[in-house]
Amino acid sequence: MKVAVVGVGSLGSAIARGLVGRVDLVLCDRHPEKLAAFQTATVALDPAGAASGADVVVLCVKPKHTAAVAAALAADASTLVVSCAAGVP
Repeated sequence: MKVAVVGVGSLGSAIARGLVGRVDLVLCDRHPEKLAAFQTATVALDPAGAASGADVVVLCVKPKHTAAVAAALAADASTLVVSCAAGVP
């Protein structure tokens, strides 16, 4: 299974740490230094690249950025997208 985590802040990195070694993991964050701790994960430069071919995409971005990041995803109809953004309908 291929899982993409978009946004590797506090919540995203906690989720990613739990997935390392269990799935094919792709990470994306606008701050590349946050990705340095994950040596075994694949790094994508943008949300669309991260979502490409993923079975599950986990959005862990700030609520104010959720709509823009979700619109940028290149997920197909079979991709499960999970948002961790509180208060976003």
